[in-house]
Amino acid sequence: IGAMTGFAYPEVLVQICNHHKTGASDLAEKLFYDHLPLIQFEQQEGIGLAIRKAGIHHRGLISHPIVRHPAGQLAENTFNELLQIIHRVGLK
Repeated sequence: IGAMTGFAYPEVLVQICNHHKTGASDLAEKLFYDHLPLIQFEQQEGIGLAIRKAGIHHRGLISHPIVRHPAGQLAENTFNELLQIIHRVGLK
């Protein structure tokens, strides 16, 4: 059983699932709650895709964070907030 996710750091979700599968539910829960601010921030209605692409672009995995119309582009202050959250949860 898998999950269809939208998250700029899917390896975090893999770690959570792996901990849970091996019975380390306490580690899975800690990892989940440690990253929850970013998970929630990415799920904002209307701009979630733009946030996710900005995160993926920040990681150097795609060449640009542009989303297609009708989706809106990410405002600079929202991008700056994204970077703050990424660093606050211990990611790069």
